[in-house]
Order: sequence, then C-alpha cells, then structure tokens
Amino acid sequence: MCPEKQNQYYPSKSVTSANLKRKTNQSDTNYMQDKIVMHAKEHGCFLWRINVMGVYRPGKKYINELKGGIQEEKGKYTISGSTLGVPDLVGAMADATIFTVEAKFGKDTMKGKQIDRMKQVKGVKGIHIIAKSWEHYLREWSMIPPKHYTV
Repeated sequence: MCPEKQNQYYPSKSVTSANLKRKTNQSDTNYMQDKIVMHAKEHGCFLWRINVMGVYRPGKKYINELKGGIQEEKGKYTISGSTLGVPDLVGAMADATIFTVEAKFGKDTMKGKQIDRMKQVKGVKGIHIIAKSWEHYLREWSMIPPKHYTV
C-alpha cells in the first residue's frame, strides 16, 4: 500500500480495534461500527456495513421567469430502497456461520422488522449481536464459542 494512503481510511496493520481513532465529525454509532468491523477482521471474520437509512434532500432555489422572482422548492425525505430491518453489519464468522450486528447506540431500540431479521439469522444457526456500546459488544462477543473465529 502506498504510504500516503495509510491514514484513517486505509489503516496500517498497527491500527487495531483497540486503538482506532475516530474520524472527524464521525457519529458515536459509526465509530462503534468501524471498531466492530475491525475487531471481527482481527478474528478471521468479516462484516460489511449496510446503509439502509433514507436521505433528506434539501429544497432548491431557482429563478422562475414566469412568476418573476426566486422560487424555493421544498425538501423531501427519500425512503431507502433497501429491505427493511437488515442489520447494520452483515458478514460471516471464520467458520462461515452468518454473523450480523445491529448497533443500537443511546436510546435507539430494535424495530419490528429488525427483530424479524434477527430471528431469521438465529433460525439458521447464525450469530446476531445487538451492540449497545463497544463494551456491550465485547461482552456479547465473549459469549460466542471460539470454534467460530480465530483467536
């Protein structure tokens, strides 16, 4: 890897989940998810971040020659086209067992479709963690039998 690429987005091997630095303006939830992805990788597993959030598109100002002036279009919320309830992190353990993590930071709670997806993962003997904090994630991880990952 090029030395100039070894920054927070392309961390060197010396960066671990224990010493990962927060990116500028990164939310608590996104920072925790980055640490979880890195932790899983350190144990021979992988996780992908799945962005299922909708997006607010601000309104636009434009000149309307017919009405003689500047008009403003209202902003809109665009609903995500993703399948509802998909966990924030989806991947596999080192032994190919499906592995999902739902990050629930602060007052955030599981919604109906998220509970349905969790039951589907567990129904095929997958591992699902609801991470309320980094420490909570590590406690949940410690309960996973080591046969599923490398130490």
